Amino acid sequence: MRPAAKPTAPPPAATPAAPPDAPDTGALQGRVHRILPDRGYGFIRCSTDGVQRGVDYFFHTSSLLDCQIDELEEGSLVRFTPRQTAKGGRAEAITRVTP
Repeated sequence: MRPAAKPTAPPPAATPAAPPDAPDTGALQGRVHRILPDRGYGFIRCSTDGVQRGVDYFFHTSSLLDCQIDELEEGSLVRFTPRQTAKGGRAEAITRVTP
């Protein structure tokens, strides 16, 4: 006779996505510091007050949400989500900030 199987917990409920206009509390602002459109990447210098101010974050064109890399220029103001990787800081979910 087989022992009775242990009951398993139900899978966690999916978290609903935030509406597009909801503030992103983990987002930082910065300016495109260096951009290499022919290579598909660049760097954003954080301008948000705090520990990250002045830190450069690498970004890849695949992290741009509302534009293409050739639409950005050095000095463009952007909002991004910072991530730490083995190689250093990386910017993800990048959107342009309109003045």
